[in-house]
Amino acid sequence: MTRYLSHPEPFIASYNTSAAVSALKSIFALLNKKK
Repeated sequence: MTRYLSHPEPFIASYNTSAAVSALKSIFALLNKKK
């Protein structure tokens, strides 16, 4: 049971990281367009 509960953690962490990276990329794209 503990294994099952702790299993999704790496997936959630990787999802949050990829979401943050994509957000940063979109922000940088907007900043580059303004120049």
